[in-house]
Amino acid sequence: MSGSERKCFQKLEFVQHVMAPYNMQCNTCKEYIYKGKKFNMRRETAGGENYLGLKIFRFFFRCPNCLAEITFKTDLENCDYQQEHGATRLFEGTLEDLQEVSCRNESVDALGVLGIGKTTNQQLKEQEERDNELIQEIMSKRRARMLEDEEQEEPPGPQSSGLSDLPKKAQPKESAQKKLLPPLSSICNYSDSESD
Repeated sequence: MSGSERKCFQKLEFVQHVMAPYNMQCNTCKEYIYKGKKFNMRRETAGGENYLGLKIFRFFFRCPNCLAEITFKTDLENCDYQQEHGATRLFEGTLEDLQEVSCRNESVDALGVLGIGKTTNQQLKEQEERDNELIQEIMSKRRARMLEDEEQEEPPGPQSSGLSDLPKKAQPKESAQKKLLPPLSSICNYSDSESD
């Protein structure tokens, strides 16, 4: 074969080093061919087949055990490959693909995985909720106390010293008044004894 003939032959067929796109089993010898196993595959354009103007390619390779020819082609509509003949596609590969997709789609909380805790945004929201609940509780207790104080308040009488007009909390306690002011009799007795 001359050099020009070889070039023409290479333009029609392309030999590529390709990995098996899914798990399959040879129909002839029942050999398992696992996803990712590398083969030298022959690639050609599937005649008359396209998807939205894109070419569909067919791949040919041989079983590593019995050398039976196995073919599959691209399935652009489903973003996958379609088994044609020579082998049977195993569906465990599909389960693995679904698991990989679901793992990628899960949102991973790095701090939660490390066991550090929740993210700062979640912590801030929870702290704000607790603060709001605490404020509401304090306000309700304060209102209840004010209502109780208004109910217990006595009406001012003729002998009132003006202290009863103040709320209960503002009135000094009697024991505190006694401690602060000395009795008048002791002051008077002291002054009488000096004048004698």
